[in-house]
Amino acid sequence: MYRFSIILLVMALSACSTTPSHVGTVHKTKDGSEFSIKDTKGGFLVSGYFSDYQFVRNSKAGFTGCMNVLNSAARDYANTNNEELSYPKWDEIEIIDHGRDLITAVMHVNCQYQYKFVKSTNSLSSELQNLKALHESGAINDKEYNAAKSKLLGL
Repeated sequence: MYRFSIILLVMALSACSTTPSHVGTVHKTKDGSEFSIKDTKGGFLVSGYFSDYQFVRNSKAGFTGCMNVLNSAARDYANTNNEELSYPKWDEIEIIDHGRDLITAVMHVNCQYQYKFVKSTNSLSSELQNLKALHESGAINDKEYNAAKSKLLGL
């Protein structure tokens, strides 16, 4: 009975953690998150892995963190390829897997999103709309948003 209890405990604790599910070459960010990118027709797929210590579980914070990993990687990839994108909000990304380790209180989130390239329209209105979408999705903070908006408006 003792062995059975130990095996059951190990299985329960190992189910709390998730492992990354990547679609290509793995790249690590400064904060230890991971992402990978795979080209698709008309865009690309980004898969991300985000971990965060959470004394009190907060799934939305984990999902938003994973979305930030995706959007940051997508922005860099699009800039490298001179393309423009539309960015998702946190609730539009696909959460592949998530869990919180009961012992370490670390939340792990695997997510992905299929980005599509958008046709470039150089009008000020569309530039401001794209900037607003970035801000609303959490890809840029208030300070970055206001600085970019001032630059666009020539203030």
